[in-house]
Order: sequence, then structure tokens, then C-alpha cells
Amino acid sequence: MNDDAQQPSQHRMGRRSPMNDYSLPGMYHITIRVADDMGHPFGQVVGDASQPDDSPSAPQELTPVGRMVAHELLNSIRSHYAMIEIQDYVIMPEHLHFIVEVHEPLVSRSGRKVHLGQVVAGFKKGCNRRYWALTGQAATAYIDKRHPTAAEAGGAAARRGEPAEANGAATRRGKPAEAGGAAIGASSLPAVRPQGAQRPPSGGATDRPPLFAPGYVDVMPLKSGQLAQQRRYIKDNPRSRLLRSTHRQLLQARRGGIDTALSVAALIGYLKRECHPSQIGEERLAQIRGRLLTRADGRAAKSAGGAVKSDDGAAKSDDGRGKPVLANSAERQGADDAAGTSAATRAMIDCDSYGDRELLTRRLLPVVTHRRDKWRFALQKARCIEAAKAGAVLVSARIAEGERDIIDTAATLGLPVVLVIDNGMPELYHPSAERIQRCLSHQLLLVTPWQYHYRRAGEDITVTECKAMNCIVQALCRLRDDWWTTDTKEGATSPK
Repeated sequence: MNDDAQQPSQHRMGRRSPMNDYSLPGMYHITIRVADDMGHPFGQVVGDASQPDDSPSAPQELTPVGRMVAHELLNSIRSHYAMIEIQDYVIMPEHLHFIVEVHEPLVSRSGRKVHLGQVVAGFKKGCNRRYWALTGQAATAYIDKRHPTAAEAGGAAARRGEPAEANGAATRRGKPAEAGGAAIGASSLPAVRPQGAQRPPSGGATDRPPLFAPGYVDVMPLKSGQLAQQRRYIKDNPRSRLLRSTHRQLLQARRGGIDTALSVAALIGYLKRECHPSQIGEERLAQIRGRLLTRADGRAAKSAGGAVKSDDGAAKSDDGRGKPVLANSAERQGADDAAGTSAATRAMIDCDSYGDRELLTRRLLPVVTHRRDKWRFALQKARCIEAAKAGAVLVSARIAEGERDIIDTAATLGLPVVLVIDNGMPELYHPSAERIQRCLSHQLLLVTPWQYHYRRAGEDITVTECKAMNCIVQALCRLRDDWWTTDTKEGATSPK
């Protein structure tokens, strides 16, 4: 359904698949983040987003700490585990991604069976030691954060990844240090000895600040095409971040504020009418309610698309885009009353978005295909594309094959579309590079009515969720999905 690379939120570390044996051969996309108080120790993303990766101006610069982590990743893991190959990787300012292939069952050099988590833990432990040496944090050095001193400024700089005596020369992505501590300048750095530092009770390494947060996140590229998707995601990471930092209005998830003029009660009523009894039940409906983004709103509000929501919940259009989609106001009010809500307090469906919200101010046309209309799909596609060329914006969940055909054709022609996507947007939301470019070109808006949840491999959306998304597509357009059946040159005029 969703073409975006599914990337985990930074707050969900340590997620494992209970069905997978992490000691056996396989391929994984691993993400490791720095500790919460570390800032951006690995570098910064600067440069020219239009430059290729091998250009000196390509986006990204690494600090000595970032170069050290790259060296450890490419050299230390393989030296301990010959059956492991590190493939694509990128060192970002506060996290790293890499694809690892395990060619044979994991065993240590002593022949003991291990799992991938132990390999990652060993890598992090080695990076910690090199980091402490690089920043001059000896085993006996201990900073009491409850009583900071002026001399601790040097320690703060070290935690940001800066050498104790200078910032050091930053290097570009893909050029890790050649070898050893000397290659990253560790031996030339004076040790940090903050005034007032106390000796830790144990004097051990655990008393120094760790570089990484606990755990890691893995994505197992098991589905066809997923591995290539993960490789593209890693490759495009620095460029995508640079673009996001310079085009925040277009390339940042925006929370709420899209008025669907659709109450949860009205959506539930629609699903009960449209779904087969085997596809819906109280448990399924509860799941739908729990996933939806909502707000309590009984006031008249004007949406980005110009539709005004009245106090009784009926969708009225101030630009003539057509009649309410789901039911008249009396039916809506009855559904709300049956659900035990009032017009002033009922939950209305809201949406997060990513891309150009100005598209919602234009003429919106829903694209939903049905099996009953398969015999005249060519007509539906032709009328959708014709309307889009005339200035309309096509809105779709892009679920059915016909919907994908129409929407992808529009995208190929450079025509703008609004996509209702099948999952929410996590804190760090990264669409594919192709979608980012279309957002920058004001040709795409991604909209979601769902709260984000981590979707495991093989977890598909349900028929009920698909129908809910198609309902929301129509609600956003304030128009029924059969508009194209009467939109003929000889017949009725197109809705404006």
C-alpha cells in the first residue's frame, strides 16, 4: 500500500521479531541512535542537495567521532565475525543505519553460538571505548552533573563529538578513517580532567557516558523489493535531511488541522453499511476508533479545502463542490445520538499531512474504483486524467489496482495528487526520495487519518481499514466517488 520506507520512531528502540532466530543467516537493516543527551556527535548535514554522492559538496560532514564509528562499523565487526558483511551504511549526526548480511550461523571466534544483538552490543562497546579515548575521558574521570563547574565546558564539547582542543577537520560521507586510533587523532588529544571531578565508586568504564542509546531497531527485508527500498532509504538519508531543513513547510509532517467534516460516528455508520458482517464487528470497530486521529469539535470550522462544517455535522460547500458524501444531516445526527455523543462534543476525524497543503484549496476529485465498474474502467481513467489536466487534484488511497493505475499515470504526467496513506506519520517521518521530490514540486500531499503504529512484516491493512480510507477520500473531496459516471460533455457539468 504505502511506498514509503517504513522507518521506526526514535522512541521505539530494541524491537525484535519473536518469530525470527537472530543467530541464523539473514539480512537486516539496523538503526542505532546516540544516547539522549549526546546531541549530534557524529557530524552535521550541510552541502548541496543537488550534488552527487561523490562530490565534495555532497550533503554531510563527519566529526572525528563520526569517522571513528564508520571505521569500527566497517572493520571491527568483521574482524570478530567473519560470517558478517556490512553493506550499505550511512552515519547521520545522531544515528546510523546499515544493512548487514549474516552469511552463516553466528558463532564467536571461540565457537560459541551468539545472536545479532550480541554483535551489536559488542560494536557499541568498542565504539564507547574509542569514543572515551578520543574525547579524553579516562576511567577515573567522573563529572557530577548535579554540581557543574566552568571546567566542564570541555567535557560538554567532547560529548558533542568535538576533540578536546579543536573541532577537527570534518570529512565527507563514505570516507571513514583508514585504521586505528592514530587515524582519528586519538593519541594527540589531551585527556579531559574537569576541575572538581570525582572518582566514581567503581572506577569502571560504566561510569563514563555511553555514546549510544540502549538497544537497536531492525527491519528484516523479507518482502520482494523491500531490500532495494531500504538501500535507497540509506543512500538518500543525508540528502533528504538537508532538503527537509531547507523546505520545512513542504517536507515536515504537520499535525492535524485538516477538516474532513466527518465524525467518527458517521464513519462507523458507513462501515456498517458497506462491509460484510464477516469483515466487521465490535472488536474491529474498536480498533478503527483507537487508530483514528480525532478531535472534539462542535464549532463551525473552515477547512483548507474551503468546506464549512456546520454545527449538525453536515458537509456544506462554499464553492459548490457537491452534496454531502455519506448521509444527510438528520442521518448524521441520528448516528451521533446512537453512539451516545452530542453535536458539541462528538469526535471528528482529523488528519496529519506531509507535502503541499495548498493542494486542498483546489477542486478535489475522489478516485475510488469498484469491481462492479471494471467493465468501464477505461472511461473512469480517461475522465480522471482529463479533469486533472484541467486543473483538478485527484484524491485517492491508491488501494485497488485501478486506483494505482490512475494515480501513477497522473504522477507520471506531473499532475498533482493527494494520497490518503495507510499508516500514521512517526516523529521522524521519511517518505521515499521520489515522493519528496514530488512534494517539492508541489505535486503531492500525503494525508493520513491514522495514528502511527509499527507495522511488522506481513501485517497488511484490513478490508475495513481500506473502506474507511475510501470514505475519508470522499469526505475530503465533499463528493461521492461516482462523480465520473455523470461527468460527460453531453450530460451534467463537472462539479466545481
